[in-house]
Amino acid sequence: VLGMAWVAFAGLESLGSALPALSLNAAVGLVMVVFLLFRARRLKPSPGQLGLGAGDHTRSFLVGALTYLFAIPLLFGLTGLWGIVLKACGVTEGQDVAVMIMASSSKDLIPIALLAAVVIPWIEEMYFRGALFCWVHKVGGAAWAVVVSSLFFSVVHGLVAWGVIFVLALVLSHARLRSRGILACFVIHAMHNGVTVALLLLQKP
Repeated sequence: VLGMAWVAFAGLESLGSALPALSLNAAVGLVMVVFLLFRARRLKPSPGQLGLGAGDHTRSFLVGALTYLFAIPLLFGLTGLWGIVLKACGVTEGQDVAVMIMASSSKDLIPIALLAAVVIPWIEEMYFRGALFCWVHKVGGAAWAVVVSSLFFSVVHGLVAWGVIFVLALVLSHARLRSRGILACFVIHAMHNGVTVALLLLQKP
């Protein structure tokens, strides 16, 4: 988590553009997934406990897609409300990666979209709703797994987006428990990031 927090709070802004920032985020996230899976070995988790079971993938996909469609009004309504709260607190800048995506050159848009909507959601779900969720669930139960994974997930995305991301994390955790896997979580996460990136690109000058 410390590695991903470094990317969220320090690394992104210093890189200056979205493509290297997202690439670094993906690389650090992958390292953290491998590390946590290695640490979790002593708990002897099964693939199913890690959310990687061979369950009904069609059902998981539908659970993810329908959950996100129902959650859209909540998430984007909260985005507007959170923006009002931040302005009232004197915070006017946007999330670093969002600002960089809007400033990206046309030649970078396809790799940026793939990283933001496919690669990074899968890595983050492997980490937060996969390995971390499994480890905390084994130690403290489902409630603690939801709270801890959601808090860490929201913290590494930075203060500007914290409130919205925490609610998204609760939606993802609900899908994790309901579907007993991370495929539904990945579908939700990928759809949300894809929609967000599309909306950001529509705002490009």
